[in-house]
Amino acid sequence: MKKKLLVEELVIDDTFIHYCLYKNKDDFAYWQAFEEVNPDEAATIAEAREMVLALTTAMRIRHTEQDNIRLEKKNWFSLKRFMPYAALLAGIMLVTVFAYHGFHGKNQSLAAADANNEVVGKVSFLTANREMKNIVLTDGTKITLDAGSHITVADDFGKKSRDIYLDGEAVFDVTHNEELPFIVHTAFYNVKVLGTLFNVKAYKNEQRSETALLRGKVIVILKDHKKISLTPNNKIIFSVCDNKELRAGDEAEAADSVIAIKPISFKKTDNAIIETAWAQGRLEINNETFEQFKGRLERWYDVKITLADKEVAAYNFTATFKGESIEKVLQALQYSYHFNYKKDGKNITISK
Repeated sequence: MKKKLLVEELVIDDTFIHYCLYKNKDDFAYWQAFEEVNPDEAATIAEAREMVLALTTAMRIRHTEQDNIRLEKKNWFSLKRFMPYAALLAGIMLVTVFAYHGFHGKNQSLAAADANNEVVGKVSFLTANREMKNIVLTDGTKITLDAGSHITVADDFGKKSRDIYLDGEAVFDVTHNEELPFIVHTAFYNVKVLGTLFNVKAYKNEQRSETALLRGKVIVILKDHKKISLTPNNKIIFSVCDNKELRAGDEAEAADSVIAIKPISFKKTDNAIIETAWAQGRLEINNETFEQFKGRLERWYDVKITLADKEVAAYNFTATFKGESIEKVLQALQYSYHFNYKKDGKNITISK
């Protein structure tokens, strides 16, 4: 009989730790494949991964980026040393990791927790460029927040309502609660769910926004209160105008140019979902122009990109990157189209 995995063994396994933190592509590929062929172990793997991420996050709170690089090995050695006690600590950490995130960043605020460990007051989560965060809310909902994103949690979250305010991109794995719908508010529309897995990309300063549904059901509510239901493996694409509101239009042709419902995209090589690839540390460019994905490059590599030519801005690419530098990415893209780029610190100018 095959031996069942144990959480306490996984959290001290180096290959599993590398898988959780995307530190080694071979280890990541191994555990991803293992989970696919052993679906009965999915719950154990998910619990162990959540524990590793929660404990790692807690240990890295309030370190500067340079401190993290210098102390990474030391901290991880210390983390592994008390991993055998993780079963005892997990309950404490998974409750408090929600609070810890509130202290990361100057614009974030967090009131003290009450006697029942429930978060009181407004909570904000902010990610810098080149940064991702895993967040566990008090109702058990899990959020992966992409680079350059901002989430604010309403004061009464989990009590009278479950309202989240998003500027950026995040994957939501929402705990089901029929009495309290989970609502993601964005600058362009709201997304209402009961319990489901979906991705929302809605940066205020970008012309295109998407909501992709992986599991369950969501209702997208427009600013004019019109509602659009979305079924699994589909996404709604919004083209926005003036960065603040959807373009209006009564004719069908105009509506089609604003809102489109399309299937989500899968990679042919491994059937991975492209819309959520960023949460696995992959930069996916799928039939997109320079203009469409330059914002993603800016957040991914913490740079500022200027497209000097309209022709270059319209160049269309499909590519996958993981771990490459911005220079390597641009050099690879040059194989598809000839263009020049000049890098000056964090400023990059791309021209013909």
